[in-house]
Amino acid sequence: MRARALAAAALAGVFALAGAPAYAADGGVTVSLDGTTFTSSVTSPLFDPALRVVPGNVVTEDLWLRNSSTTDARVRLDVLDARADDPLFAAALTLGARTTDATGRELPTRVVDAGACTVVLRDVVLAAGATVRLAVTATVGDLMQQAGMDATASFRLRAVAVDATAPTPSDPRACSEGGAE
Repeated sequence: MRARALAAAALAGVFALAGAPAYAADGGVTVSLDGTTFTSSVTSPLFDPALRVVPGNVVTEDLWLRNSSTTDARVRLDVLDARADDPLFAAALTLGARTTDATGRELPTRVVDAGACTVVLRDVVLAAGATVRLAVTATVGDLMQQAGMDATASFRLRAVAVDATAPTPSDPRACSEGGAE
């Protein structure tokens, strides 16, 4: 669970949750998988690549974000390039994130709906130097019989920080505000 601009975690499925390397961050935010070592990008997977999931499972991993800038920031978490090799699995798999202190706006999304970039957490205000722990979740919904069996899914994550006083976008899922991939 690392990243400055969160970049890659892969989900694979009985369903398997596999991690694609690299998380990244933009705008002065850094990331950590352990809450101690912060960097602008991470190459370790968020979810254990050996983990297998079944319908009804909710898998949660922690990811820490730190505002490494000298000004207060508003942070969001994007899911990038979400895809699955089975359309039924893509429709059943929901990705989300929440802060452990209940700040920010949660916007979970199904992989089938995610597209190239979708915001899953928005409006987390971090003071300069502050750190917040996120719970990143992958939830596998109902699938009938063998539907989606052995399917895999992949996505990348990116954290983006903008000045806390900047106006919020009119579309809460918009990825256009702030930073590059």
